[in-house]
Amino acid sequence: MFNNYFSSVFTPQEDLQSNNATTTDINDTISSGSPMQSIDQLSVTESDVLRTLKSLDPDKALGPDEIPGRILKVTANQITPSLTRLFNKSLQVGVVPDEWKVANVVPVFKKEKRIA
Repeated sequence: MFNNYFSSVFTPQEDLQSNNATTTDINDTISSGSPMQSIDQLSVTESDVLRTLKSLDPDKALGPDEIPGRILKVTANQITPSLTRLFNKSLQVGVVPDEWKVANVVPVFKKEKRIA
């Protein structure tokens, strides 16, 4: 049920039938009042990208792409137009590159609570 909903939220309408989402699932979602927005209706602006790049913490660890946050932050004005076009094209065609789905996840141990 959740899989059908989430896969249908970011799928162009004409592809819904071929994506294991049934008409009943879609109609239930629409009638429940949940907003449905397909991925091709989303977009990012240059100001969104620039603001995000400028807010990066340069002291954070590298991600899987191994691009230092400091480089992204310093070159933000130059790379923002290209990144914006790239992100919007991905949203327009409804495809997110596999490389964008990779993350370095590091579990952080938290001290156990003491029983008082």
